[in-house]
Amino acid sequence: MYPTQHLNTSPFLSKQRYGVVAASALLRKIDMTEKNKLSWAILDSGASSHFLISNTPVQNKEIATTPLHITLPIDATVKSSHTADIAPPQLPPMAGIAHIVPGLASHSLISVVKLCNAGCKVNITDITCEVHYRGKAVIQCSKCTKTGLWMIPLTNDTSQDTLNANIPTDDVTA
Repeated sequence: MYPTQHLNTSPFLSKQRYGVVAASALLRKIDMTEKNKLSWAILDSGASSHFLISNTPVQNKEIATTPLHITLPIDATVKSSHTADIAPPQLPPMAGIAHIVPGLASHSLISVVKLCNAGCKVNITDITCEVHYRGKAVIQCSKCTKTGLWMIPLTNDTSQDTLNANIPTDDVTA
């Protein structure tokens, strides 16, 4: 008679599986749909600025006096039509300036570089993504269930309410 090998009896494997389940429970997720795509943007470490699709909810929208010329991955060039401020008030003013680009195909892009240059810190791990300002977490991002990309909310909703209490109100950034 041959001994039976039990492949899944290692205490390490069961702890490892438990860790995956626990991590999955902590992971904030978003199902992107046509209905909610205007409220979310891809957090993009390669974008030089914030680029928004048309009809994204914004404030202080103005016609671009010196439009940006943006080269898309398909080698086409598009121009920005407007500048505006993105809605989340918890960001410093310089982090909120965005360009509306009618030629963007599907999602707005929020630049990690622009957030950091404005004084924010973006912390990304395998299960969390937060934007910090003046040492406080002010925005929590969610992972898209379709693409696996980190999505940042462009509107204030109930998922951000617990963070809004941490917003510094004495902002002097110009």
